[in-house]
Amino acid sequence: FPQIPAREFARLQASPAAQASLRFFSTPSYDVLTAGFNTRRPALADALTRRALSQCFDAAGLLQATQLGGGKRTVGIISPVDRTNYNDSLAPIPFDPSGAAVLLRQAGWQRPAGAAGGWFRKTGAGPRQQLRLMVRYRTDEALFATVALQFQAAASALGIPVALQPTESGAFSTALQAGDFDVYVRILKGNPSMFNFTPILHSLGMGAGNTTGFNTPASDQLIKAIAAADSKVHQVRL
Repeated sequence: FPQIPAREFARLQASPAAQASLRFFSTPSYDVLTAGFNTRRPALADALTRRALSQCFDAAGLLQATQLGGGKRTVGIISPVDRTNYNDSLAPIPFDPSGAAVLLRQAGWQRPAGAAGGWFRKTGAGPRQQLRLMVRYRTDEALFATVALQFQAAASALGIPVALQPTESGAFSTALQAGDFDVYVRILKGNPSMFNFTPILHSLGMGAGNTTGFNTPASDQLIKAIAAADSKVHQVRL
């Protein structure tokens, strides 16, 4: 029985009946729980706003609460178990709602006193933006709901309205492809031996696996170079 939820695994380990008939093993997987921002949304198009919102996720607390301390935090989608390729010079994004508010102001957002709906921003000649978020996640995994609820609580405390949209598995994939979300919570399944990020982070993945819509000329070039590296040393450096 692979990928047993942490609490069920712990319950079975403590059960004399289960101990008599089962053996228990744990090993790191290459699955990573991620929150993705829809960069096509004008309010989420800039990195500073996305980084501010990222500081509303209590990753360490969620890891303890949902995985009972198992698993590891990671700065990206490469597993920290992969010491060769993991960038351990990067620090995980902290849970820091007050710091998030500072970053939002740096990104041009303002929260007028007494204004309903929280944070607003005027950019160029376009309409005034309002920071309101819809978080979409699959209904078949309690872990996703826990993450979404924690984020909603932290963001709401800052005055950011967050609506939760639990979605059936099939409809979830369709919604992501259509860009019908502001933030998603999902698991990405990694691979210990292949580093081709084109489907999820390259402009060629737009309309398919790249559901966040993220792409830049520089990142496109880097992703192509990683996949085409002529040696392991060169690939690791990239």
